[in-house]
Amino acid sequence: MVRQFTAKDARELAGPTIEERVDDVLIEIEKAARDKKRELRLYDDFWTKGSYYTKDDYLKACKLLEDLGYDIFLDYDDGCQFANVCTIVRW
Repeated sequence: MVRQFTAKDARELAGPTIEERVDDVLIEIEKAARDKKRELRLYDDFWTKGSYYTKDDYLKACKLLEDLGYDIFLDYDDGCQFANVCTIVRW
C-alpha cells in the first residue's frame, strides 16, 4: 500500500509561507489600527528569532511590509534577566 501524505499535509508540516505570514500580520495591523494604535509588536518565533535563524525569509517579510509603507524595527532589550526581542511594525 502506498503511504498517504498529501500536498495539504506537506504544506501544513512546512508551515506558512512568507506571504502567508505577512497576510496574518496585516490582519493584526488592521485590528490594531481599528483600536487607534500606531504600532504592532510581533513576538512569535519567526518575528523574534527570524532575524537570526531564517534571516533571508525574515528580511523578505520585512521588505513586503515596507513596500506597503510600514516602518519595521527589530527591538532588543537586554536590560533584564532575559532578553526581550520583538519586531515592531509602525504606521
